[in-house]
Amino acid sequence: MKFCELRSIGAGQILCKEGDRSSEIYFIKEGALEIIKEIQSAQVRLSKLNSGAMTGEMAFYTGNVRSATIRASENALVYVLNGASFKSLRSMHPLLASKFDIYVIKRLSTSLMRANKFISSLK
Repeated sequence: MKFCELRSIGAGQILCKEGDRSSEIYFIKEGALEIIKEIQSAQVRLSKLNSGAMTGEMAFYTGNVRSATIRASENALVYVLNGASFKSLRSMHPLLASKFDIYVIKRLSTSLMRANKFISSLK
């Protein structure tokens, strides 16, 4: 955690917006965040994440813009890991960084399988 910044986010506050560039990944220590997607000028909540969850990993790893907005649904404490700090972590603790990479790959794979299953059910 020494490579992370602890950030306090008030209920309703936006952590990052869809379309923004960001090199941060978030770990919820306390509270809850929601993932919001703008669809035809309406905000649709895709998920609600609670204490212990991680989010923001896609833009963090790809360098692409944020695919959704992350907003606090209640007061939250969030650990923030930015790209520069992760580079330091990788340099100082390469095995830990590799284990983290593998964890994120497994998590993203699981999410992709869940999305594929959902899309298949729409047919």
